[in-house]
Amino acid sequence: DPEDIKRKITQKTKAIMVVHFGGQMAEILEIKKIAKAHNLKIIEDCAHSLAAQYQNKMAGTFGDVGVFSFYAIKNMTTGEGGMVVTSNDKLTEKILMFRLHGMSLTAFQRYSNKGKWYYEIKEAGFKVNMTDTAAAMGVAQLKKIKKFNKRRQEIAELYLKNLKGVPGIILPKVLPKRTHVWHLFPVRVDSQRRDEIIKDLKDFNICTSVHFIPLHLQPFYQKKFGYKKGDFPISEEVFQGEISLPMYPHLKDSEVKYICRVLKYLLEDSK
Repeated sequence: DPEDIKRKITQKTKAIMVVHFGGQMAEILEIKKIAKAHNLKIIEDCAHSLAAQYQNKMAGTFGDVGVFSFYAIKNMTTGEGGMVVTSNDKLTEKILMFRLHGMSLTAFQRYSNKGKWYYEIKEAGFKVNMTDTAAAMGVAQLKKIKKFNKRRQEIAELYLKNLKGVPGIILPKVLPKRTHVWHLFPVRVDSQRRDEIIKDLKDFNICTSVHFIPLHLQPFYQKKFGYKKGDFPISEEVFQGEISLPMYPHLKDSEVKYICRVLKYLLEDSK
């Protein structure tokens, strides 16, 4: 919520981290205006939104940094790992250094016939570089991302068609000027019955999940930062009734229709 961002900015604020949830981009243009007015950086969390677009511009290209995830369940995968994108050359150099022990030169720069062996440790870096095997898998997957996302969009349309007008359920919406890539298909039901519905769906061999338990409700964040229930009421309200229905490219049309029939039955049964 851009208006809430304005209320939260203090003299300590350095950056705004925007999460493009579920495969659809947030109000990034409004957020960019706020960042510019307050001289703040923008970090785009694009873990759910590879190839999602806003006004025909890709997720991850609006802010100072875009961060992507290639975990096994994402729209494309390398098994594990991720990617950082930026148009800032100095930041690129720093990220490359931090990802591998803080070394001034990459392995390619040291071992290639045009490279040099001498290097320096310039920062207290990490060992977080992607393996070559994972990267090779990622290159192959990247060529298929349009196909994967197209199938996810087809599945989402089928869900929306079959669940339209069903009492007791709130369906996700595609916002204007967006291309939604549907990493998740989140619906909302009566919060009093959410857990029961998840259990009943499992009895019909339909496995679902909840995305996500708000961080301010987690013990570590409450202990470390003093967060408490009520600090983020909208997040809490959405979380309490949220169910993520199955969403992956190999899901068959017949399976989607089965899920919808069962969900309708369970919602009808709750009357």
